Order: sequence, then C-alpha cells, then structure tokens
Amino acid sequence: RLKSLPVCGFIVASRQNNRMLQPHIEALYEEAIPLVFVSYTHDKRINFIGTDHRMGGYLAAEHLVNLGYKKIAYVTPDVDNPLSIARYRGYLEGLTENGLTADKAQVIAAKNDGTLNRFESGYKIGKKIVKNKKLPQAIFAFSDLTALGLKRAFLENGIRIPQDIALIGFDD
Repeated sequence: RLKSLPVCGFIVASRQNNRMLQPHIEALYEEAIPLVFVSYTHDKRINFIGTDHRMGGYLAAEHLVNLGYKKIAYVTPDVDNPLSIARYRGYLEGLTENGLTADKAQVIAAKNDGTLNRFESGYKIGKKIVKNKKLPQAIFAFSDLTALGLKRAFLENGIRIPQDIALIGFDD
C-alpha cells in the first residue's frame, strides 16, 4: 500500500519481531527502494540506526568481570528473540575475552508462551533461581523489565542487591 504512494524510500520503526516483516523488507530491498530501520534488524544487508546489542552484552559482561564476579548468568525471557541472541553473543565474548569460560548452566531462559511479559518472566525466573538455591554471583538480564522482575523475586526472598547478587538490565 505504501509503495503506491509517491515516496522515495522508507524509514521503518517496528516493535514487531522482524521475521514477520522479512518478506516485505526483502521485496523492498530487491526493488532497490531505499530503506533504513530505526530499530534492530538482523539482516546485514539492511541499514539500521540503533543500539549495538552485541556490544551492549559485551560491555555488561566485561563490567561485571571487572568488578570481580566469576559466575555471571545471562537471563532472557525469550531465547529465540534476535535481540536476545545478539546480546547473548556479546555476553559470551565479554566473558571469554576477559578470561572466563561461559557455562551453559548460566544461561537461564523462560519459554515464550506468546504472551510475553518481561517483568513477569523475570519474576518467575527469579523465583526459580531462589528455589534452586544456586545463585550466580551476578546476572546480566535481557532487559530492564526482566531485571526488575528478578529484583522483585530476590528482594521478596531476602536476597540483597548488590550485596548477595549483582544485577544489570539492558534497554533504557
């Protein structure tokens, strides 16, 4: 519908999962219609202006390592989310380049049931972490909302932040 208008190109700002847009984006790209995202796209052919999610994950892990933490978990409410994948890759690089090995047990994810609420997911994951009594020293959370959910679960169970566990969220 928009292609029928007299436009020179497109600026795409989408909060949707880009996989849903991909066929439309590929069609615009193949027709050489100028296109830029102002949100993340994993398609390396498409220009985007936005956050470097891999670098953000790297910096979060590096910061926690520099503070002296050795057991650093990554918590995500949606392991298949392209942003989560990019942040996770950065987290892995941040650990390995700073002398730590990544442990798959330190990646804690929730199942995406289609009604994703990142705060509630963080809260549920936090309750599981507390129940298992295997606290990591620090957590890099996929989002600030996930971190806030974790924080609520920890504080309700007498776990102090940052004294008992350090916590970093991503976004905002």
